[in-house]
Amino acid sequence: MTAIIDTNHDVTGQLPALQAAGIMTIGRYLNRLDPDEEKVIKPAEARAIAAAGLRLFLIFEIGGRPSGSEQGDLDGRWSTTYMPTVGAPAGAAIYYAVDYDAQAEDMPGILAAFATFHAAVVAAGYRVGVYGSGDVCTAVTAASFATLPMLSCSVDWSGSQLYAASRQWVLLQHTPQTLCGIDCDTDIANGDFGDFVPFAAPLGATNPNSIPAGRGWLAWLKQKFGGI
Repeated sequence: MTAIIDTNHDVTGQLPALQAAGIMTIGRYLNRLDPDEEKVIKPAEARAIAAAGLRLFLIFEIGGRPSGSEQGDLDGRWSTTYMPTVGAPAGAAIYYAVDYDAQAEDMPGILAAFATFHAAVVAAGYRVGVYGSGDVCTAVTAASFATLPMLSCSVDWSGSQLYAASRQWVLLQHTPQTLCGIDCDTDIANGDFGDFVPFAAPLGATNPNSIPAGRGWLAWLKQKFGGI
């Protein structure tokens, strides 16, 4: 049974069913260019998540192809103004999404975007995560522009198989499924990943999901990659 999902959909109406299914944390999205779309979490949904006794983590994505310092700065500064409206306390994380199989020639632009995104987010008291392939997670964390890597479910992307086996990730995303009537991805946590109870006290040391990954991650690897 999974305890973590991420989804493009407003979960307000499905919260009792998700809670009954054992979900503890929900990942939702931010997007400065289209903040009214359903994919973007709104304050009312965040309050409903908190009222249901569940937790939240945040992913920023506009097309999934961040590149260049100007874009990173705009995305980061916008995120720091929006995160408090959904109850994100100091220390919460925002994952910057690279949602394609980025190659070596793409990395300079990606790293430039992460550099300015990181600067804006950290200055506001939040933490930066990176969502993407194994190669993207490796490059961004090696440059110290993110501390929380979330490995995409796209297992054939560059470096992803080795990165999955390394257990350097804090979130390992599974392939899409439908749960309680919601299209979503399920995720496995490997320690602290920056989730939070919206509009609650600042982050403490008693996050129920901040635990080492159990057997689920290994079963997933064996299913995807055979003999690993």
